[in-house]
Amino acid sequence: MGTHWLTTLLVGFLLVLLTSADSHAQKKFAVGINGGSNGIGGEGIVRIHERVNARIGFHTFAYNQTGSYNDLEVGIDYDGDLDMSNYSLLVDFLPFKKFLRVTAGFYKMDWALDGVAIPNESYDFEDRTFEPDRLGTLTTNLVYPDGLSPYFGLGFGNQVGGGFPLKFTMDLGMIRTGAPEITMSGTGLIAPTADNANSLQEGLNEFEWYPVVRLGLSFSFINAN
Repeated sequence: MGTHWLTTLLVGFLLVLLTSADSHAQKKFAVGINGGSNGIGGEGIVRIHERVNARIGFHTFAYNQTGSYNDLEVGIDYDGDLDMSNYSLLVDFLPFKKFLRVTAGFYKMDWALDGVAIPNESYDFEDRTFEPDRLGTLTTNLVYPDGLSPYFGLGFGNQVGGGFPLKFTMDLGMIRTGAPEITMSGTGLIAPTADNANSLQEGLNEFEWYPVVRLGLSFSFINAN
């Protein structure tokens, strides 16, 4: 998916954090698993200051839905695929050194939604019958713009805080993705329906932010002075 370069960048950034942290400060690391509106995955967390943590994460989710819809003039069979994956590079500021986190950073997103609709019955119009193969098909593709997307949010639970190493975490925030882009194409008699893509795009232009709601668990595993 063209993400090898980003993986190298994130790993390199993590190594810089590990080697640049104050050698006189306590160093502590954690790993976490979590899931929410941007998929299911995990992250690595490193404390670089008593009030600052850095995180690298990867989340993904895939879903397929097929079925039939017969409440229209012509029944249709549909097939939809959602494929989402994203890398994240985030920095947490802990104003009270404990529970609350103020977070900023970037996401590299690779999200796509593909769907196809195919009539499953004939259509009668003015004493003429049009078979499904004559009616054609309609294909829709929805993607988010490529590139790095800034993230801002709040979090709860200090993964590298003191106390019991296993902690519950929550993240609430927004990714500025830019508006998703829609394309439509059709064949047969329903091909002109694809012309609605422009009006649909106008509506999608209002959605430039994507909400993130995520719950998880983290475990701190190194604590050295």
